[in-house]
Amino acid sequence: QAYQRAEERKRHGVEKLADPAPHEEFRTQVRKVFYADKEQAEKRACAARQGQSKQTQVDEGGSQSSVPLLWKIDLPEVSTVLSQRGILPASFVPVEHPHAVVLRLDSDKTGRMPEASFSEESLSAMREALEALQGEDLELRMTEIVIEENVACAVVELPPIMPCATRVPHVTLGTKPGVPIENAADLLERVKAGNDTGVTCIQLPKPRPLTGKLVLEYSSLGSA
Repeated sequence: QAYQRAEERKRHGVEKLADPAPHEEFRTQVRKVFYADKEQAEKRACAARQGQSKQTQVDEGGSQSSVPLLWKIDLPEVSTVLSQRGILPASFVPVEHPHAVVLRLDSDKTGRMPEASFSEESLSAMREALEALQGEDLELRMTEIVIEENVACAVVELPPIMPCATRVPHVTLGTKPGVPIENAADLLERVKAGNDTGVTCIQLPKPRPLTGKLVLEYSSLGSA
């Protein structure tokens, strides 16, 4: 009997070695889950690194593909006025985003840069003042409408604290198709010099207040 019991224990031990014990199966399953999770985590980390690298390339490309062009005061209220019939001649196209330029950092489409007449010290002081006012809401006043055969614009008065390199502060209202909005500056300088042939100037009986925001506009290197 003792011999039989020993043989049974031996046989039972062999069977246990042949079949994984429950705790061994559990360990095997845990290992499978662990390595599967580890593999998935590594894949996610790799994808995140690739995404971050692509975003960095986009950011760097964006910073290299645009340059500061000009400081301007956006005047969205003017668009509301221009949407009314009869404000502009029928052949004119309203300006899509009305604004008043206060300082150009590059030459305009006509190749001019009026700011060239200012000293570097004056331009530096202007830029510092504009940077301090960036994003601020500003109160302007529209005082006069000036129209000739190709362009219509409005003369505006800026707040006393606003530096401006434009000889006659204004907002272009509309032009004939294909006419650059920069022509408005030439028109106003011509009128200021006393040459108003073919020009209609309408002095507003009461200045119209306008609210605008000072922003820095960027231009793509590809289109500059």
